[in-house]
Amino acid sequence: MINIWNIASESADIAKEIELVMYAKIGNIDGLQQAVEKIHQREIIGNMIVPGLDKPQRWRIRETNDHSYEFTIKKRVENDQGLNEFIEDNVVVTKDLWNTLRSCANKGHDKYRYVFNAENVVLKYYHKDFEDKRQAIIPKLKYEVDVYPPPRPSEPFWC
Repeated sequence: MINIWNIASESADIAKEIELVMYAKIGNIDGLQQAVEKIHQREIIGNMIVPGLDKPQRWRIRETNDHSYEFTIKKRVENDQGLNEFIEDNVVVTKDLWNTLRSCANKGHDKYRYVFNAENVVLKYYHKDFEDKRQAIIPKLKYEVDVYPPPRPSEPFWC
């Protein structure tokens, strides 16, 4: 029996990131052409029990343009800014594992990720847990816009 958690935690590429998630209807899809990179991704997503943690953790396997497969577990970390901060454990896996876990996944989707670079970004935001307006200054920023194709061509694109 394969212990996925051990595989992911022993050979993982561990990264910490602050993730801001916003959903929006795209008004002008032509603006996405300014991206420095466009990546087609197929994802399957599920939950698993992880030894030592009290709640199930979300996992995903993502297939990208070059037909590589990456298994990811995101662990939420508390921070004092009211933002979602995660530590991601990533490990390259096989297409066979992708196919095996497809039957265990809660959901899946296709999307296109557009990658942009920006400098000296000032992010102003409100958070429900703080009374005052918050500000984060980000000297260099790589940001990604995930675009989900609409179910019907007459509907708008969302990101």
